[in-house]
Amino acid sequence: MPVTLAWHQRYDNDQAHAWLRAQVRDSFAAFLGHRFTTGVDAAEAGPADV
Repeated sequence: MPVTLAWHQRYDNDQAHAWLRAQVRDSFAAFLGHRFTTGVDAAEAGPADV
């Protein structure tokens, strides 16, 4: 099942928001037992990339 994160573009470069996106991404990866394969860092990602 695909999981998508979405946020307003004003938060693309917000460090706290990037940290939160990374926490959510890493939590799902740990829960599912794998790493995401996009190769996109949460701080550089857009809504469709994470």
